[in-house]
Amino acid sequence: MSPMQESIQVSDSLIIGTGRDRVCYEHPIKPELCIKIAKKREKQTRREILYQWILSIRGVDLSLISQYQYMCETNVGKGAVFELIRNENGDVSETLTQAIKNHTLTREQVSELTQNLKDYLTQNAICVRDLSPNNIVVQKLAGSTKPIIIDGVSNPTSNPLVLLTPYLARRSLKKSWASMQNKINKLHLKYSDENS
Repeated sequence: MSPMQESIQVSDSLIIGTGRDRVCYEHPIKPELCIKIAKKREKQTRREILYQWILSIRGVDLSLISQYQYMCETNVGKGAVFELIRNENGDVSETLTQAIKNHTLTREQVSELTQNLKDYLTQNAICVRDLSPNNIVVQKLAGSTKPIIIDGVSNPTSNPLVLLTPYLARRSLKKSWASMQNKINKLHLKYSDENS
């Protein structure tokens, strides 16, 4: 049976997260995968699939991105299957937002992780449509910690040349990174105040 012919039963108990456009479920059979299902007709999934294909054709390092696998049918509609990022102990990795809220990372560790991610995105000229602490997870493996983007890897503008031109991609990243850094600073402030 091909992945598209596969019929998967999902339920609310499998929900990992809910975004503006999609609901993300743990795959009920394959723990290394998740299924993103649109709440209504949307273009985000198609944009992400196309862009990951472009990046793979360019030979870009995709090691810090949750990669698209295939489409499938579920009891609540068509779904896009992606890698599900888990820690060494099998737990689903926390988002950066959760790690700041739960104080599982220090401010210095957050700074180091995000700088590593920024360097990776800049070096590989990768665009991210919604660069947010909610769309980055912190994976813990063999004593090391690394940030992985789980959502929004696509063109942040209406200009298709941004996807194909490293200079434009890096310029776009610089603008969106300032916005993400502001979100991180607000999270640090919010959750340090709650515990003071």
